[in-house]
Amino acid sequence: MKNWSTDAVKFKQESPENYEIWKMSQMINYGCDGEKISYTRLVELLPKLEIDDEMRSLLTWYINEQTKLKPTN
Repeated sequence: MKNWSTDAVKFKQESPENYEIWKMSQMINYGCDGEKISYTRLVELLPKLEIDDEMRSLLTWYINEQTKLKPTN
């Protein structure tokens, strides 16, 4: 992921949680550039992500579908 307007190293050091929210929002909005998004972190951070409503609805649907597919033991 490339970003020219943010000092990612400084941001990550100063505010790790906000950095993670920012990075995942960037990956969803602009592409992952080969990186993978962690499903677990997506579930945790989804309410905080800065993404449009349509994408939030799609990701919420995806998470709900994945939950339905998990076997219950």
